[in-house]
Amino acid sequence: SAPKELNFEIPAKISSKKQKYPLISTSEQLKVKDLRGNGSTWSLKVKMSQVLTHSSGRELPDAVHYRDNGVDQQLALNVEALIYDTTTFSTEEVVISDRWNNPLEDTGPFVRIQPGEALKGSYSGVIQWSLQDVPGTSVGMDNDE
Repeated sequence: SAPKELNFEIPAKISSKKQKYPLISTSEQLKVKDLRGNGSTWSLKVKMSQVLTHSSGRELPDAVHYRDNGVDQQLALNVEALIYDTTTFSTEEVVISDRWNNPLEDTGPFVRIQPGEALKGSYSGVIQWSLQDVPGTSVGMDNDE
């Protein structure tokens, strides 16, 4: 399942400096349950299918980012970014969004706004999550020697 809403902590007065605004809440968890069995591999990618847009029509095309393992990725319009990949070893759910609220892991979506870029008011955009079956890698030995 994927959240239908992500809410970011953006104050009424936008900073005059480049500023990072954290995620403060989601409507539901981002989670995956793989029932295909042990050894199955999958990945989760994300892209913006509509950039953040003010009610006036003004867009913030470079505002949404995703941070994982110390690396920031800008979520661009119609360009997929890999945010998670794993091999399944149980049928338990993998709750990816639990990592977003963990202060020990600097992981998850955030908004970065350049000075003078944003207008006062509400913005909305559309994030598309894409779950993909990924071929696993296997290491074997050649017995023809």
